[in-house]
Formats: sequence, structure tokens, C-alpha cells
Amino acid sequence: MTNAKAQTTCINGYEVKVLSAGGFYIGTMDDDGMPMCRLSVDYYKKREDAQKALDDNSFTRRSGVEIEFCSQGKPCF
Repeated sequence: MTNAKAQTTCINGYEVKVLSAGGFYIGTMDDDGMPMCRLSVDYYKKREDAQKALDDNSFTRRSGVEIEFCSQGKPCF
């Protein structure tokens, strides 16, 4: 975690934004609007909390097979 401004796109050029699935998380969507990668470890109860974590880059980033798959084994950023 850092407090630097979050990057707005992943290595594949997809926008990093707040998404929802029973809670809110930080991730990317593909060209068809389907969830692609979940980047944050945490789920947030409120969209505003997730947006703040994205804006100030204070979210804990996931690592694992899903992230490696969508970024071809490279870091997402």
C-alpha cells in the first residue's frame, strides 16, 4: 500500500475503477463490460469507501493466479 495517486489503467489498458458484486471492490472490466480482474484484497460496504481507497491508492493489491492470468504473468501496473 502506498499513498501515491492510483494509476487509472492496468497493463492491458483497462480502466481501474470501483465495481460491485455484493459489496464494492477495485478492479477492471473487459470490453464487453464483464469483470476482468479484481485488484483489491478487500471488499467495501460503501462505494464511497472503495472510491476513496482507489483515489488515494490505499487499497491492498491482490496477487495470485487471477491477476497473473489477466496480465500475462506481469504486474498489473
